[in-house]
Amino acid sequence: MSAITTFFQVGGSLHVQNPTYIKRQADDYLYEGLTRGEFCYIFNTRQIGKSSLRVRTKHRLKQDEVRCASIDLTNLGSDNVTAEKWYMGIAAELWRSLKLVGNFQQWWQQQNSLSDVHRLERFMKDVVLRQIETERVVIFIDEIDSVLALPFAADDLFTLIRYCYNQRVDNPNYRRLSFALFGVATPTDLCQNPNRTPFNIGTAIELRGFTLEEALPLSHYLAPAVSNSVETLQYILTWTNGQPFLTQKICQLVVTRLAPRTDVYVEQPWIDGLVRSQLIRNWESQDEPPHLRIIQDRLLSRPQLTSRLLGCYKKLLSSHSLTLEDNHLREELLLSGLIVKQVGQLTIHNQLYRKVFNTHWVESHLARLRPYSQAFEAWIQSEQQDCSRLLRGQSLIEAQTWAEDQQLSDLDYKFLADSVAVDRQEVQQALESERLKELEAKLEAQQRNVTLQRFLIVGMGIAFLSITSIAMLAYRQSRQTMLTRQDNQNNQALSASYYSEALYNRDDRLQSLLESLRAGLQLQRLPDPQPTVKQQVEQTLRRTMQSITEANQLRGHRAPVYGVGFSPDGKYLASASWDNTLKLWYASGRLITTLSGHTNAVWDVDFSPDGEYLVSASADATAKIWPISYDSDIPTIAAPPITLRSHQGRVNSVDVSLDGQTLVTGGEDGYLKFWDRTGKLLLDIQAHEASINQVAISPDGFMLVTASEDQTIRLWEATTGRLLDELRGHQGAVYGLAFSPNGSTLASTSDDKTIKLWQPNSYNSSDWSETITLEGHQDRVWNVQFSPDGRQIASTSWDHTIKLWTSSGTLVTTFKGHDAGTWNVDFSPDGQVLVSSSDDATVRLWRLDKVPQILHGYGGPVTGLAINQQTIAAGSWDNTI
Repeated sequence: MSAITTFFQVGGSLHVQNPTYIKRQADDYLYEGLTRGEFCYIFNTRQIGKSSLRVRTKHRLKQDEVRCASIDLTNLGSDNVTAEKWYMGIAAELWRSLKLVGNFQQWWQQQNSLSDVHRLERFMKDVVLRQIETERVVIFIDEIDSVLALPFAADDLFTLIRYCYNQRVDNPNYRRLSFALFGVATPTDLCQNPNRTPFNIGTAIELRGFTLEEALPLSHYLAPAVSNSVETLQYILTWTNGQPFLTQKICQLVVTRLAPRTDVYVEQPWIDGLVRSQLIRNWESQDEPPHLRIIQDRLLSRPQLTSRLLGCYKKLLSSHSLTLEDNHLREELLLSGLIVKQVGQLTIHNQLYRKVFNTHWVESHLARLRPYSQAFEAWIQSEQQDCSRLLRGQSLIEAQTWAEDQQLSDLDYKFLADSVAVDRQEVQQALESERLKELEAKLEAQQRNVTLQRFLIVGMGIAFLSITSIAMLAYRQSRQTMLTRQDNQNNQALSASYYSEALYNRDDRLQSLLESLRAGLQLQRLPDPQPTVKQQVEQTLRRTMQSITEANQLRGHRAPVYGVGFSPDGKYLASASWDNTLKLWYASGRLITTLSGHTNAVWDVDFSPDGEYLVSASADATAKIWPISYDSDIPTIAAPPITLRSHQGRVNSVDVSLDGQTLVTGGEDGYLKFWDRTGKLLLDIQAHEASINQVAISPDGFMLVTASEDQTIRLWEATTGRLLDELRGHQGAVYGLAFSPNGSTLASTSDDKTIKLWQPNSYNSSDWSETITLEGHQDRVWNVQFSPDGRQIASTSWDHTIKLWTSSGTLVTTFKGHDAGTWNVDFSPDGQVLVSSSDDATVRLWRLDKVPQILHGYGGPVTGLAINQQTIAAGSWDNTI
């Protein structure tokens, strides 16, 4: 029996010869990427097989005579380790793994005048690359997320890795050096200093669970205990969906439970019972080695995020589709391992997780988090109508204090806003009641002071007062009923207004406008609204109406949207996404169709100027040409797309010439490729040693331009591929390019947070120079676009904004609303609408007619102004009008 059970290993890395190691698509992707010299990273949940993949890939590379080193960062310590000891530990591990010669301690001490990271950089250059003169070197770094627990920021390590990557341009030795990082983190988590460039280099390798076809080798080791081993394996996968740890564990349970019997015919109910008894029932006490507890701890480890994470997960349990606008929340759920992305949608990873982390589990943990959980759930059950469940007084104060540091759901915020409105209303009613009691007390005191000599008059007065009091009481009760009804209606309008303000302050201006309009409609239904409520509602509505520039939000993609563009007639939009799809929309925001065909993220999309085809660029190393027909003014794909294959890595950008006859692509392999519209390759140029991030064709079609990670822009002759000029000036990678409509100005964007404008030094010259630098973004600037008349420029940035500038460099306005970094932007052909795409999985439309226009041209202060219909006259100290 022991000989059978030892085939399956539950937890830990599988050694190279382990027969139950399952090869997946990621094995080849990682091996091929490192073989090409790429920097790669696998950031995924725990116990998915990252370490085993590292061991197997390292073995394959060694067989190709590649020198490999492995560093497990957890072995270097975290709690009390100093930065010097930590960096020294990395260098010592490299010395040992690569079998370098010499006295390491002596060498390290000789460099003590340098900073810790500078010593490590010198070690890479002067020791590693010098002693290993010709062989390629791959450094595997495991448990990369352990840097988050260090008592110091490890940002310098990632800066050093980026430095090694960028040095490939100037120092050929660095082209022999590659890194592969493994861990449970997102690239943005790794650099803790917000002013540092996030870790955004290299190729992400996606590691998924086993498919049945991939897992078939496991069926051999279910025998001889099982006679129908393939069917049994299929039963197991219905519970695990190929999750490696769980699949190995259930396989081991099967052979252990059946031993010493052999050739047992296993049926699905028996597997179901085994899983329920050994894994689901009382799972906290049976979870050894820990797996389910690791998932639970990940979800509950950040109190500020937990309520939103559990709220989103609860939607999935209720079979609702889930699109998370907050990219960070989506990444946290994915890194927990509880959910996966399948066919562009987020879904619960497997049936076993659904049974363990069920609705009862979610609600019990939410109850522990919310100090007002019981009242909140009752309010939800009443469809948000039972005002008695809202908070008042001290309970409300405590809830507001707790909520200050939380990221809550929209329903939580509405619950608190309604509670504030009701609490304020009841305080006002209590004050009114106190005033009435004071008046009644004064009346009783006056009545006791009436003398006996005026008994008759007093008696008549009392009778009169009694009748009057009864009438007043009846009137007051009737009025109080009416006031209570009006107060409730006032309260609803006030609640909607407060909720609108909360959305406005979060820069969700479109939803803020909808809520303020709802408050206004409720106010209109009141015959006599309270002045304070009326003032609040009108003030909120006025502010949102004056500031609203967002016209629409297009939701449909299940992941970040990278590329977006208008059709030549402005009637349609195309968007490209990380979910591997393209989508066509009406300009009004209604989805027309989804185009599938790429097998990896789609980075760019563009209409041909004649509207007859669409082009796309993808991380699957291809570009595609999609022929379009317009039946009944509805764009449809007229024929299968033409696939352009030539790049050796991700295709980052595509652009079409104005005559629609040619197109250009640029990729991370550094190659610029020029094609005709039939897919024939016309030019193939190694334009840069580093990745090309953007390509553009000049309006006259004679010039091709490339922007690269190597911080340069290069201009090429379209007919011959001859290099015309190289533009330097950016202090970081160059991401975006755009020509003005007349071709006289080139705009570029960069990791250095700036936009630069370039112009030829003379007419028809190939010698260009920088004219203006636009500064204002707080993070890297991704893309740029000129308006159709060339007078304005729009830019996108990782600071979540879109900025509009004049072509002379003056900032006109900033559009806020996206919940994550913005990727791409385009003007409608009439210049009245701007469209943007974002990492928050949305496309948004912005009205430019709401943007104040700035008129320039004066040489001094403007002192006089007159307006007559469509004419504006202004005078200036420069003696001009």
